[in-house]
Amino acid sequence: MRVFLYEFITGGGMWAVAGAGAPAGGLLAEGAAMAGGLAADLLRIDGCQVELLLDSQLPESVLGPIAGRVNWR
Repeated sequence: MRVFLYEFITGGGMWAVAGAGAPAGGLLAEGAAMAGGLAADLLRIDGCQVELLLDSQLPESVLGPIAGRVNWR
């Protein structure tokens, strides 16, 4: 099973907000925590693959412990 996961802040949604700039601070930390937590839960399901969007301005490391375990674009 493949699951597509999208979280607004880490997924590039800030590009749509005029003058917002790169995501940072508390919103980035909270968004990454939500995406990471849900992805980690999904990865516990046998045969589940997680696909998610990652803002091109952010390093893969923002995904924390799930970095390298999910496919991101």
